[in-house]
Amino acid sequence: MKTKATYWDTNIPPKEDDFALAPIIGKKGTKLMVWRICVDCNIGEWITAFYGGRPRSIRCIACSNRQKSLRQRARTPKPKGTLDNPVIGDIRYNDEINKNGKSGRWIYIECPDCQKRRWIDLYGYKSSLSKGKNGICVDCERHSDSRRLRHRGANCPTWKGGIQYKEGYRLIYVTKDSPFAPMISTRMYHGAGYVLEHRLVMAKSLGRCLHKWEIIHHKNHIRDDNRLENLELMVHGNHHVYTILENRINILEDKLDRQSQTISLLLWHIKMLNHVSVKRDGSNL
Repeated sequence: MKTKATYWDTNIPPKEDDFALAPIIGKKGTKLMVWRICVDCNIGEWITAFYGGRPRSIRCIACSNRQKSLRQRARTPKPKGTLDNPVIGDIRYNDEINKNGKSGRWIYIECPDCQKRRWIDLYGYKSSLSKGKNGICVDCERHSDSRRLRHRGANCPTWKGGIQYKEGYRLIYVTKDSPFAPMISTRMYHGAGYVLEHRLVMAKSLGRCLHKWEIIHHKNHIRDDNRLENLELMVHGNHHVYTILENRINILEDKLDRQSQTISLLLWHIKMLNHVSVKRDGSNL
């Protein structure tokens, strides 16, 4: 029969179910700790009194992990082969094949290209399957185009529909087989890349690739408005001068609008003053 839980007397060794605050036993924090003896190894230790509203386990961490491993091994399918002659799909643990993996379990697989059989960490194998791999070995992946083909275009994990934005401009994905591939501004390792959409629209309209010194000007100054009627082709130097003159014209037009508003306001004041003066003259008569 268990004794009643009491607070630990620091003058004597702790007994099971003795409580103490964390600072008293030299631990960080202000949690309430309890002295528990593991039922498997009979080693006592201070643990948090309550975890998630429930009393902590009566086993220590090492024994709990051991029990968890035993339960996991009981659920794991038994291998069909032996250690010397494994069968594809067999699952073994670290201590059985003298390996050290992240998940603690290894699976025996075969490379689909070179038919090389090997043990691979089960966690890494499942992760590779989610990325589109099929158990290909490192040597075959390094010396083949499977990796480049797997991550190209819509198969890329960061694929966003072939559209990107940079500094307000829209870029369109173009393959290396496209006639407009020489215009690629952000080229990738497999030859494809992205082209500025306004340059691509103008190039399709002209039926040729644009030169580097040819600039596309947006008439309404909206960078992602790439309608053909909003685009104008010009050379680099002319575009700079044209932009300066256009900005100057816009500034002068704004000043003209403000002056027109001021003149209209002054005319209204003059009209009101004349109206008041006429009323005064009529009253004096």
